[in-house]
Amino acid sequence: MHFQDLRVNGLVGPLGVDNDPFFSWKVSAEERNVLLPHAQVELSSDAGVVWNSGKLATPVAPLLSYDGPGLAAKTSYRWRVRVWDQHNTVSDWSEWSAFDTGLRGAGFGEAQWIRLDEETPVGVKAPVQYLNTEFEVTAPVKRARVYSTALGWYRLSINGADATGPGYFPGFTAFDKRVEYQARDITDLVRQGGNAVGIILSDGRFRGRIGAQAQPAIYGNRTAAIARLEIEQEDGRVVTVVTDANWHGGHGPIVDSDPRAGETIDARLRTTWDEPDGQVPEPITVVAVDEAREVVGESSEPMLRKAPLAAVSIKRSATGALIADFGQNHHGVTRVTLRGPVGSTVTVDHSEVLTKNGDVDVSYLIPGGDAASLQILPNVFILSGGTDVFEPAFCTQGYRYASLTIPEGVELVEIVSLPVHADLRYHGRFSSSNPLVDQFHKNVEWSMRGNFMDVPSDCPTRERSGWTGDAQVFAHTALLFADANAYLANWLTDARLQQHSDGTIPDVVPMDADSWRENAERAEILPGLSMPPSGSAGWGDAIVQVPWEIYQATGLLAALRTNYDAMKKWVERFAHIARSARGQGRTGHAEAHEEFFVDTGYHWGEWLEPDGEGDGTNDVFALMKDLAATPRAWVATAYFEHSSRLLAEIAGLLGEDDDSCHFLRYADGARDAWQREYMTGPDRLEPDAQGTYVRALEFALVPEERRQQTADRLVQRIRERDNHLGTGFLSTGILLKQLTQHGYGDVALDVLLQDEAPSWLDQVRRGATTIWESWTGVDPDGNPTMSYNHYSLGAAARWLYEHLAGIRQTSPGWCTIVIDPFLNERFSHVEASTGTPFGEVSSRWTITDGRVTLRVAIPPGTTAQVRLDGASPQEATIDGSTLDDAAGVDTNSDGTAVTAQVGSGTYTFEWQRATAPALV
Repeated sequence: MHFQDLRVNGLVGPLGVDNDPFFSWKVSAEERNVLLPHAQVELSSDAGVVWNSGKLATPVAPLLSYDGPGLAAKTSYRWRVRVWDQHNTVSDWSEWSAFDTGLRGAGFGEAQWIRLDEETPVGVKAPVQYLNTEFEVTAPVKRARVYSTALGWYRLSINGADATGPGYFPGFTAFDKRVEYQARDITDLVRQGGNAVGIILSDGRFRGRIGAQAQPAIYGNRTAAIARLEIEQEDGRVVTVVTDANWHGGHGPIVDSDPRAGETIDARLRTTWDEPDGQVPEPITVVAVDEAREVVGESSEPMLRKAPLAAVSIKRSATGALIADFGQNHHGVTRVTLRGPVGSTVTVDHSEVLTKNGDVDVSYLIPGGDAASLQILPNVFILSGGTDVFEPAFCTQGYRYASLTIPEGVELVEIVSLPVHADLRYHGRFSSSNPLVDQFHKNVEWSMRGNFMDVPSDCPTRERSGWTGDAQVFAHTALLFADANAYLANWLTDARLQQHSDGTIPDVVPMDADSWRENAERAEILPGLSMPPSGSAGWGDAIVQVPWEIYQATGLLAALRTNYDAMKKWVERFAHIARSARGQGRTGHAEAHEEFFVDTGYHWGEWLEPDGEGDGTNDVFALMKDLAATPRAWVATAYFEHSSRLLAEIAGLLGEDDDSCHFLRYADGARDAWQREYMTGPDRLEPDAQGTYVRALEFALVPEERRQQTADRLVQRIRERDNHLGTGFLSTGILLKQLTQHGYGDVALDVLLQDEAPSWLDQVRRGATTIWESWTGVDPDGNPTMSYNHYSLGAAARWLYEHLAGIRQTSPGWCTIVIDPFLNERFSHVEASTGTPFGEVSSRWTITDGRVTLRVAIPPGTTAQVRLDGASPQEATIDGSTLDDAAGVDTNSDGTAVTAQVGSGTYTFEWQRATAPALV
């Protein structure tokens, strides 16, 4: 057995671990049928062995939690693991893996928050601050660490070399409640003799313009930075350097910057300011300021710059601008190399689309609105007179195209784009014989990358907001695409911290406008239209749904236990507004079941259904006004039922049996209320829209005896729309799943392969490289409209893994797996793989004239049921032997398929389907 992917708290070799760690790993094995019921972890420091777990059971996943004496702060540890298989055979020890503890609640000691002694009015980009100091090291360096953070985005350097890494720090959190600090190993950067440390401080997401309202400074108008360096010398002496008012400061080449309103860089001002004896160009007094901010260690992957994309073309537009097309819509930053006369100014604008004249434009982002108010502004570069490389440090854009306005005499030497996204390990892979479907999968991944920033956002252009509804519908798919457990868990921390006293979860987390605050006055978006209040059904339900998805992906109860109180408060809020309401349902008889009927409050509903279906309209602002006037009770009551029933199950898992009964009563009451109100005929629901039927099936709102009729009516609605889907944000991700589970896999495939709007492949056919916010992406006049990079409608990509390739878990944490591909001859082959706590699971099938070859890989520690549709045990083979003759393989047949029970390993099955309909 060989060990891989050793992690601490879900991260590889983290520095700054503040909580007691848990250790996880994966094992590869040449043998088949390997189970891994026991493991042992040994933890050491320079002082020797700190903890030895002994042989412990690992019943859920290859993971052990630390259970030893308190760990010291700011200390390096190393650990290793060994495992036992089901035959009690022990492996060799793994290689050592390392991590550092962080401040562990001790704070920065005598370090102070510092900033320049200057003030900038709210709404004006502040000058970027340059802060530095020097220190002496009198002996060779044994170990050196820096602990630092800021209110605003910052970069820290040692002797002119970057120490923070190619990212954006600190990540966006509920800055009124917590700020993440960074711990970095600077041993190789500090040298014996004179040294310098520098900090560049910008507005970032703390002070800069953020959210749909482009509101600045919602967490404060005064940025600041704090840092503590600890350098252990070989002679045993420790040199400590901290931020205080003795530092020097001023301004430098990054003149000003805003996360989305652009950055100005003046190359004429570049100096060696952060090296020994360096000076900032414009010295200003540094002051220490009081900040009562809780600082916590990073607990998930940061947002980093990734490998560059080259331009696929550079053309000149009719206005004379150079338009660089990177061939891929994404979130990132452009790096431009220019050569020209000193003082020449170049501007770089960005957009996802081009106008009909071939220029970039952002007016499409708010239909009927004022795009200028979004503060999506260009980067400005001022040349030094030589060859200059410009790479904005503190702003990002969402774009496919960059437009350069270059004066005469300036040469564009090179332009590349650096994608920016959370540093997640993307383990999802999918390919097939249909290039359009493959592109759809690729589009979903790029939308996820572009929107999984420091928080899971809606779009990388006009908002970059952590809309809870988007995360709720996409979390399951996200976990198939990437190892996003720690990332999502970290985001949920801010949902808990910013939950209102009445249980409301803000529609956006972390809050990015004052309108989302409890009891806040809501700002006006357009004349006569204010920001809606928080608490929408399907949005705030993320506090229940997302922890549940993490639990399903990992098998660990921690996410459920950590968020349990917040879940209860959210569901009790539903119960309270249902009891308190005096509204009327659609039929006017809601009073009889008012206790569980949610028909008040603002709810986004199914949101952005295609025109002609449900709430579908091209006028989203008119829709918002209607939502404010007429609460979508059919959605709100359904989510009250679903979250209550899920919470009852969660309570049972956590041993809270009284709570389980309590929330089950809510669920039953809401289900009964919903049925009385919206089951209007033998096979009809109201509203008679696809989303209603999908939700009714997914949430089991209809009685068992009506499920098939409900599915039949859903199919009728799809057929009436000529195989076009009609769902919006909430139901699109589960549409194909429900069709397949109710015997309509062929209809699911019709919908997937539909290439006219509204459909996924229509977007692909029209050149999309990400998922669009609206189904059409254009207004009735053919002009681009709304965001071209939203992942919500791409949540249906889960069907590619779970049904088309057939990879599904059958227990939390993937201990047991089913491989049950949806075989059809509209594909000649399909292949997919995804990550589990145990390792990769994969499925690849080919089919020709009904002859099927299925190759599966099952990770050590798990077992799988492989379903061979249309096979017989006498004819089907496994690795060349018939199933009847295969040793150690249990099979059963139900007359339509054979199911083979296998352990870990790689297997190849072949069979001729008894019936192989060509779904054309």
